[in-house]
Amino acid sequence: MTAALVSDFSITLNQRRWACVLDPTLALSHYGLPLVKQLGELMELWIVRELWHILDNPQFYLHQPSLISSVQMPITLPSYGNSSQHVVQTLKEWERLRTSTDRNSWNIHFLADVIGESCVPTGIDADIIWRWESLAQSLDTRLDQQVSKLDILTLAFRDLAALAAARPACILTHRVNEEAPALCKTLQQWGIACQPIEPTNAIADIEREQFRNLLVHAGLSKFLWAGLNLAVLHLVVPAAATLSTTFAQDWSDEYSFSEIDESTVDQGLSTNLWQGAQGFWYSIT
Repeated sequence: MTAALVSDFSITLNQRRWACVLDPTLALSHYGLPLVKQLGELMELWIVRELWHILDNPQFYLHQPSLISSVQMPITLPSYGNSSQHVVQTLKEWERLRTSTDRNSWNIHFLADVIGESCVPTGIDADIIWRWESLAQSLDTRLDQQVSKLDILTLAFRDLAALAAARPACILTHRVNEEAPALCKTLQQWGIACQPIEPTNAIADIEREQFRNLLVHAGLSKFLWAGLNLAVLHLVVPAAATLSTTFAQDWSDEYSFSEIDESTVDQGLSTNLWQGAQGFWYSIT
């Protein structure tokens, strides 16, 4: 009797999809669209709002590509020449995608000013926008301390870090010439230490193998052979895990962002959210 009961009993486990935010310099590289189209079928893939602003104004950046090519791209293919040329080509490809297809078929998620205009996974908390805005505004206080003038990619990196902490999600970035990812160097300037994980680390080995499998199943192995040196960055932001949602539950679409920002300042949320934050990264290849 017991054996019969056991034989009819089964358990099915559904593996949760990885949540991953794409480095904007990757999205604007030769690999951006293939990563979005193919990897997005297997992962919960996000792009940042500042990148969306770039894609909303392609003609402006087509005439001034240097504004978004100041950070070194993954690799430059001979057919594209310098970084400005390949940024122009990539923007044209993104523009064709946006004008010829429905955004629901792009395999990407993003946050807009309100949840109704965003593209988010089913069941995600509506207060993610408030958490992200709060974390981004908190980073602004660290950016203000920098001598260099803010550029569009600096703002994109700010949004990237804030979104990864708010979701939470890992970050898919890249390395050039065996150096640390440019994003890590920027975070270090903001007082957020980023350290490489040793190649022999057992946990990193498990993640690395899973990510490699995803790349193989997505048909992206050829880019690794072509020289793309992908890396994964995890941010640990203690305040993000306990960020109060009291205000988030009260504010509605009638509030402007400036009003939301003032309220976060009144609650003391905009200055210390990144205290104790740190990053850990490893190369996939």
